[in-house]
Amino acid sequence: MGLLLLEGRETPVPVHVCLSLQPQHEGYHSKWYGDCSLADPRDAGEVAAKTGFRACLLLADGRRAKVLISQASHDQISFLGEEPLPIEAECCEGLECDVLVVETDYSIIRSLEASLREAGYTMCLCRDGAHCLLSLIERHPRLLILDLVLPDLRGWEVLGALRSNPTLKDTPVIALTALDRKWADASFRGRGPDVYLRKTDELHKVAECVRQFIAPTDKAGWVAA
Repeated sequence: MGLLLLEGRETPVPVHVCLSLQPQHEGYHSKWYGDCSLADPRDAGEVAAKTGFRACLLLADGRRAKVLISQASHDQISFLGEEPLPIEAECCEGLECDVLVVETDYSIIRSLEASLREAGYTMCLCRDGAHCLLSLIERHPRLLILDLVLPDLRGWEVLGALRSNPTLKDTPVIALTALDRKWADASFRGRGPDVYLRKTDELHKVAECVRQFIAPTDKAGWVAA
């Protein structure tokens, strides 16, 4: 999983990436190229219009580099590396954020805000999977609260990307779901969420669950996106 950051577009484009890499040299692949499939077919038209343009490719492990989009169809993208691709992501400190909340329902967002603010946690809000992946890499939150049904990506796609990042793979995840637990569990390949909470009757347990994984700080409330 990765993100294409297109010039002139505010929302990142989530993609499934397959890379072809030349041998590494001094910590970089100097020549590389690859193909992507779009995670959300609704992005196809806008991405196809960027054929011949440059973009930034951000991989789930935190590596990023500029690419040239050489070809784009209704569901596939081919690109060439425009600059060397690092072997490993650069170490950087994330922006301050205790809990990254990924949710679309306004009433649930308000409930989470009230309980987490009272418990002493800072929060950052995302309403879709693409912005969640970007915020995970840029903010390095201490814990993720993840709605499993998002407008662009499936919750297990977001979680799979998180677990593939060496820096973020051990981030605790609380899944909010109205889905059947057994069905949700079967959807994950590898390590699933650390905790499931039902939206219908378990939201009051959120702060207690968060405290099991991370201690509160001396600040509380929303952090600017």
